[in-house]
Amino acid sequence: MSTDSRAPIYRDPEADSWIFRTSSLGHCDLELFFHATGQSPMPYPKGLTSVFSDGHVWETVGKILLRELGFTIEEPDTHYSWSVGKAIIRGSIDGIISITPAKLKRFLQIVKENPEQFGTIELDGYDGSRQLFEAKSFGVKLMETWNKSRLEELHTYKTQVSVYGKMTGFDELVYFVIEKATGKISMKYYPSVKMVSYSEIICKVRRIIDAVEARGTGFAAVGYDHKTSGLSCPSDNHGYCPFNKLCDKKEKTTSVEAQSVKVPDGEELDSNIVRTIVDLTKRRGSKPQLTKTPEEIVEVGDTVPEEDWVDGLVLQYKDLCASITLATKELE
Repeated sequence: MSTDSRAPIYRDPEADSWIFRTSSLGHCDLELFFHATGQSPMPYPKGLTSVFSDGHVWETVGKILLRELGFTIEEPDTHYSWSVGKAIIRGSIDGIISITPAKLKRFLQIVKENPEQFGTIELDGYDGSRQLFEAKSFGVKLMETWNKSRLEELHTYKTQVSVYGKMTGFDELVYFVIEKATGKISMKYYPSVKMVSYSEIICKVRRIIDAVEARGTGFAAVGYDHKTSGLSCPSDNHGYCPFNKLCDKKEKTTSVEAQSVKVPDGEELDSNIVRTIVDLTKRRGSKPQLTKTPEEIVEVGDTVPEEDWVDGLVLQYKDLCASITLATKELE
């Protein structure tokens, strides 16, 4: 797991280049622009950093499971780069996957005989040869998207694997997902890893660098009119954004049901629910509204502090399973 704390895009004087992280390249133009111009991001809420570390653990567990099921994973966490004009895109792949035809046949038979232990396994067309491998661990919200349309609506992840394909020279992809709530694994084979065109990626990199160099760094970004910059913030951009208070994009009111969890009395809320809370509390001025069944929630911590960001929402449970519905509501 990377310990590099630098921003998703930064200037490297030694390389005389702008460095873009592959994992962030699919984020909206404005988020990358604000990072590059030195704006102060909102701090991560308590619990969100544990989501990142939890994800790394789950993905490691997933790789162990795959090896036990007969797969070989080479080059784990190997670093690659791609030079694009004034920029260098850097990233590390999860690995190169392969399996012998006999072991692949056995694996598919295991899935067929034990469907309750697996998610969606879609490997039609995959012959077991060495191909690019990407692993993710998904909480409730992302699993809903995955089950509905796989990577189709996950632009950040599509961009990421497209760049990895360019970096490594691999044309095909095996995408692996482990569901945090159940531990079930899902796999899908993509005959083409190029889900986002390279020209689109190159144009985005150039567009952001041009905007940064034209505007300079260290300016006061509050009230910045991005419409004149040529930068965009697509409405389908998902996940945590640390610059929502600087962006005039309106968020839609959102509602999502969290997974059932079992938390001993007094412990912090499960990281999957923390992720949901973070996702639903992105916009400045939104308040989390909790709908709960009687007697399930023992105590609710401070939900909205005076600051612009929710500094971690901690719920305490009795020793039972509970289901919470979370929603945001725009203030009048």
